Amino acid sequence: MEIHLAPPFAIIPVLIEIIRSIILRKHLPATLCIPLRARYRCYDLIYCKNRGWEYVEHRVNNKPQPPTDWSGQVPVTTGDKKQWQALKEFLESPHQQVFDYREKQQQRNEMEHAISHVVIDLRTETIRKGSPHTLRITKTQAAYHRQMKDWNEDVMLLEKINQKVSIVSNMKE
Repeated sequence: MEIHLAPPFAIIPVLIEIIRSIILRKHLPATLCIPLRARYRCYDLIYCKNRGWEYVEHRVNNKPQPPTDWSGQVPVTTGDKKQWQALKEFLESPHQQVFDYREKQQQRNEMEHAISHVVIDLRTETIRKGSPHTLRITKTQAAYHRQMKDWNEDVMLLEKINQKVSIVSNMKE
């Protein structure tokens, strides 16, 4: 059986609705045979439910792993080339976690702007000691923590689904 890593985005609201119905309703088989919206046929819903369930199980079975080192990639962006060139060596370093950018305020502001306008695991703070001040750029593991948060939510969702399925199967017996 082939499992896709992500369902098409158009079907995500339907999957959420189906999974919610599985969790909230007492009679699982009845909810699988009644279309939640008129435009969806019954077998479409059963297929969506099964694919959604497989997708959640696949995510739960593939727990995110923490990064092995601190290396990262320079984001692909059309602007701020000068700032990303200054950070390239720092970002690609597997060992360096902190970079002190000691420049005039205008350059620090441009660097903060570049970092804030992309999705990247960096945190900034201004060290107001000396002149010019220093913009301290720190690598974080925010993406890993977001993945773990999503994974924990998926585990809880799968547990709820399995509880409902076991209740329904016990009711049938």
